[in-house]
Order: sequence, then structure tokens, then C-alpha cells
Amino acid sequence: MLEKIVSLIAAIVSITCWFFPNLDSYLKVIICLLAVVFSLVVYLVRLYLKFRELKENLADTSQKHAALATQFEQNSRLIDRYVDFVASLHRVFLTAINNNDPQEQLRLIF
Repeated sequence: MLEKIVSLIAAIVSITCWFFPNLDSYLKVIICLLAVVFSLVVYLVRLYLKFRELKENLADTSQKHAALATQFEQNSRLIDRYVDFVASLHRVFLTAINNNDPQEQLRLIF
């Protein structure tokens, strides 16, 4: 909304200076260019404010990403330990099942 108002004011100033016949042409051009420069400065300020906001959001997102990556690594290591444990139990049970002696099966399991 503000950008439209600034653009409208710049356009009005640029157009109205041409309705004054007693102004020299170079003054009319200077006024038009100043209106354009003013409009561009307002636009650049708005872009800079948006950039600063996005930069803060990026820093916050990067920090959260690093924390999640650390937490993921910890959980991944824990899951790997559980998988290794279950695989070891599986091998023990398979070895016990393949043995025909019941006493030997119990000894292998416990």
C-alpha cells in the first residue's frame, strides 16, 4: 500500500512540473529524476527491511536445523545399537534352535 502511494506521489510530482511553463526544461527533468530517485530509495529501504527479516529467519532456521541434525544423529546411533542387539539375539536363538540337545539350547540362550 505504501509503495503504491509513493509511486503515485512520484508520478504526480513528475507530471505536474510539466504544467508550469515558466520552469526551464532542465529543471523539469531534474524534478522528474528526483521523484524517480525518491521512489527508488523508498523501494530499496523496503527491500533492505525485508532482507534483514529474511536473514534473521535464515539464522533461526539454521540453528533449528543444526539442533535437529544433532538430535537425529543421537537417535540414529541409539537405533543402530538396538538393531545390533536384536541381531545378536537373533543369532543366539538361531544357534540354539539348530542344536538338538535341550540342555545345550538353554545354555546357549542363557
